[in-house]
Formats: sequence, structure tokens, C-alpha cells
Amino acid sequence: MTQPPKQVLHPDKFSFYIGDYGAIGYKLEMHDNILLYSSASSDRICGNAESIEVIPSPIKWRNFIAKLEAIGVWDWEDNYENPCVCDGTQWELNIALGDRHVQSSGSNYYPGITDDPTCITFPDSSPQFDAFLLALKNLTGKRIN
Repeated sequence: MTQPPKQVLHPDKFSFYIGDYGAIGYKLEMHDNILLYSSASSDRICGNAESIEVIPSPIKWRNFIAKLEAIGVWDWEDNYENPCVCDGTQWELNIALGDRHVQSSGSNYYPGITDDPTCITFPDSSPQFDAFLLALKNLTGKRIN
């Protein structure tokens, strides 16, 4: 696995969305090295939800990038889907850092779960995904889920 150059202070590209059907959705997008944070009902988050600028410190970015390494985000699959649930929680991540990139999404299923989804039980999250959400909260100081 290649390591990011030491001078990298933040990703080259970053976006994340998570939301539940009919509930609050959260979106983070990086534009011109500034994170734009939005939260709104899921039907508004993709339209004209109001954004708040978040400018993490270099230390917060370094901690976030270290957490990405620790949870293995660069090895996440393209898609995690539970075919037994039609609505519920959907999420999307797109991040590029140096020569590494991951684009991953899910619908009621998460990285780090090794069992196939069943129609009897399905997880609300996974320790790996929860660690990612906590890393986002630590980076931004904002609620993400």
C-alpha cells in the first residue's frame, strides 16, 4: 500500500452522504479546500439545503487521514447492499488522496461485515463504519448520523 506524501494536509477530493428514507440526511463536500456541511430532511438534502463552511485544522486532517488508514477505507468495496430492505439508510463516499481513491456506497449494509445480508436480520452499522462516522465528527465537529 502506498503512503500519502507527508505534505498532504487534506484529500484532493472528498464527499460523503448518509441519510434515511424520510429522515434527516447529512452531506459533506469539499470545494476549494473547504468542507461544506449540510443537514436536512432527505428530500431536501439533494436540492437546496443550506450549507455551513467547515475548515478543519491541519492536525484534524492528519488525525482523520490516520483513521482512514486504521479502518482500511482504501480497501472498501464499491457497493454494500442489503437486497432485503427497500428503504432505510443509504450512504456514499468519494475520496481521493494522492494516488489513492475510493468510491463506495451502501444501502442498509456496511464495510466490515463479513456475513451476507439476510432477510431475517440486518445490521444497523458496523464497527468499521461507526469508526469512520466518528472520525468525520471529530474532523468537522458536526453531527453526521
